[in-house]
Parts: sequence; C-alpha cells; structure tokens
Amino acid sequence: MKVTIRFAAFLLLVFSVTAGALGQKTETPDERAKREELARKNAVVAAENEKIVRENDAVTSAFKAGNEALSAKRYEEAIKRYDAGLATAPDHPGASTLLTNKSAALKARGAERYNAGVSGKNEALKNAGLKDFVDAAASAERAVALIKAYPEPADPTERTRYSRNRFAAVAAFAESLRLVALKVDNTKAAAAYAAYKEYWVLEALPAKKLKLRLDAAELLLTAGSFADAAAEYKYVLTLDRDNPDALFGAAMALGATEDKGKKAEALQLIERYLAVAPADHQFRSDARALLEFLKN
Repeated sequence: MKVTIRFAAFLLLVFSVTAGALGQKTETPDERAKREELARKNAVVAAENEKIVRENDAVTSAFKAGNEALSAKRYEEAIKRYDAGLATAPDHPGASTLLTNKSAALKARGAERYNAGVSGKNEALKNAGLKDFVDAAASAERAVALIKAYPEPADPTERTRYSRNRFAAVAAFAESLRLVALKVDNTKAAAAYAAYKEYWVLEALPAKKLKLRLDAAELLLTAGSFADAAAEYKYVLTLDRDNPDALFGAAMALGATEDKGKKAEALQLIERYLAVAPADHQFRSDARALLEFLKN
C-alpha cells in the first residue's frame, strides 16, 4: 500500500526596487499597500508550504516505521507509530493508509490477546482482545470515510493507487467488523454484512470473491439471520455446487426453521455434503449429528 503525498504550493514572487532607483518616483501609499499585501500572501503560502512538508514527512515516517513494526509483529509499536503520524496530520491524504494499517495491527494484536485469554482462562486479556477488534473496526471505518472524501484522481497512476488504498480500507473494515459481530456484539451483523457486500464488489478474483460470500453467510448464520444465510450459501452453490462449506451452511440455515419443506431441502443438502466432503473436513462430525436431527 502506498501513501499519498501532497505537493507544496508555489510561492508568489515579489520584485521590488528601492525608491528612486532607475529614475522611478518614490513609492506611493497605494503601491506600498499592494507590496505589503503581496508580502503577506507570500508569508501565508510559505507557512502552508512548511506545514505540508512537515505533514508529508510525518506521514511518510509513520508509514515506514509502522509497517516495519507490523511486519515484525511488534503490534504495540506499530500502533504508536501510526498514531504519531495521525496526530500530526489527521486530514492528510495519506492518513487513510495509516488508519488502515493501524486497523490491521489492532486486529492482529486482538487475535493474540483473545486467543491467549481463552487458552489461559484470563478474562481481562480476552476482553482486551475484544476491545482491539472494536478499535480495529473504528480505525478502518475512518479510513474508508477519509479516502472516499477525496475525489478519484484523473491521472491513471494515481487512480490505481487510490483504488488499491480504497480496497485495502474497505477490506480492513469488513473483516474487523465481522469479528466484532461474531465475538463482541451480534447486533453489528447487518452492518458487517453491508461492509462485506462492498468488499466483494471490489474484489476482482473469483475465488476470493466466493470466499467472501461464504464468510458473509457464516456471519449471518451465527447472528441467527437464517433466511439470509441460506440465500448466501445457496448462491455460492450456484457457482460451486459441491462446495462443502456451502452445503453444510445451507443445511444448517434451512434446518433451523420450522418449515417442513426447508427441512427436507436441508436433509438433501446434508446428505450431499456427506457424499462429497473430504473425510477430514471440519464439519463432518457435526454433519452426522445434523443428519440424525433432520431425519427425526
């Protein structure tokens, strides 16, 4: 991901001559006022240039140092580096990249804390991980809003950079909000699903797009939105009729209703799952239990 850098404005040029030079007359009050106004404008432009250079340097430095720490899994340091850049230049065009990468660092730290808390039965550490998921979603949401506030560039190279940064921000928001909906607050499921819709529209690779639809369906299933979950899983099956995750998920969603027709469809799907899924597939034991449930 590349950071966007602003270019400094050009200074206005002031040319002056001393009174009486080259035979010119003494400066009049009106001429003096114009000269002083031009000098004032130059000072404003110079100050703005200095601010732009300072912010460019801050964002670039934070981006490089933060990414280095993130790559080394020094998440605490990465977050601090990104925050330092954002504190100096919160509205800089490159701030969206800092927010996106900060979201990635928060999500990764959150996963570490959450998993360690669960395995070690440490509620405080587990809750710290959950808070990181919430903060990751908030950071990515700000990134999306900021990058969308800037118009899409006309220059092809800049437009490509803009598109990549937008995709990264949208992906970070969808993935982190999904964790929030699954682990923290299932009332966020609808918002996470909406974020995933934008995510898969921007995704160009068919295989990855299909995986995003599966992730969104799982989110809906976990949140209890069975009809919507079934629709998403069945859509995946129109593209990959023997997808084991989609077969099992659709059966789960349809089997959770009281509709006899849907339960019959769920039975057919789970039987197909057992026929085509690999022997070591993650849902095999659950599928057998679901089969017995649907038969009764």
